[in-house]
Amino acid sequence: TLAGGKQYTQDGRTYASSGTAFGFLPVDPVVNGVASGVRETLYSTDSSSFEPFGSTFNLAEGSHALVFQSRDNVENLEVPRSTAVSVDATPPVTVMEVSGASANLGALRVIGPASTLTLRANDPLSEGLASGFARTLWSLNASTRSSLSTATLVEAEAGVIALSFQSEDNVGNMEPPNNRGVFRDVESPTIAISSQTEGRVFTAGRDMIPIGFTVQDIKDPAPSASAVLLFLEGRGLSQAGQSGPIAVSSGTAVDPVTLRSGFWALQVSATDFVGNGASAQSAAFLVFSDTLAPRTTVSVGEPKTEDEPPFVSTATPLTFKPSAKWATLTG
Repeated sequence: TLAGGKQYTQDGRTYASSGTAFGFLPVDPVVNGVASGVRETLYSTDSSSFEPFGSTFNLAEGSHALVFQSRDNVENLEVPRSTAVSVDATPPVTVMEVSGASANLGALRVIGPASTLTLRANDPLSEGLASGFARTLWSLNASTRSSLSTATLVEAEAGVIALSFQSEDNVGNMEPPNNRGVFRDVESPTIAISSQTEGRVFTAGRDMIPIGFTVQDIKDPAPSASAVLLFLEGRGLSQAGQSGPIAVSSGTAVDPVTLRSGFWALQVSATDFVGNGASAQSAAFLVFSDTLAPRTTVSVGEPKTEDEPPFVSTATPLTFKPSAKWATLTG
């Protein structure tokens, strides 16, 4: 007989929990109206010597062979009978798996917007046997749920997630609770451009273009960032020089001498440790990289001679005309 604990039979094999009490209920059958009654029951465990049965007993984890027989009061001895039982005392093991972007922040697991959480249970072999997985009990922010699958998909919303889970096998061995803190991060980093460049004109040989920006994230203490100077348009200015994009770093300054004249902007991109991305762009500013001195022409009026250079009188007008290098800046 089996008392207490929990039992499970599969493919003709009986599994029992370690709390199962084993015993025997002998009966001396009445034959022709006569039965002398049971005097004793003898049993053997795993080929040990027979001993009298007195009270229920427990078995250690593992596979066991029980052989038993009873004797009545006139020495009739029952033919030995046997049974096999597998005692399972080991609970399942459940792990939390993350598919997609994730990062550890202390005891907190941070996951990305598209990442999935899966609880995967396994009932490990111990002493060569396992009764098998039965179910997983789990709670999400104190909302208790149950699953009968070894792979349980956890649907988790944005923000902090308090996840607790444990699994049970077919004979009632329950795993201790596993508690995990999870944060689903759906927010992108924040970019602040501090360069004071809006509406300014930067001239080669005179000005430096300041590069300044900061990147912050609600969870990632060090989000990755990159920045470039981005050429927007030339407005008819010289096409000489680099037209970018030009990689730059915050806290530096760029000499416009190598840049193409025209309108530029600072563009910053950032990504946190679970893949949330952001970008920002400054207002346009003008780069003028012409380092040549202005050219001035002179026009000689009349009267003058045909000589080269001509001779003129004190009444001859002279007109000086500088090159209109800035004329296109307002066009």
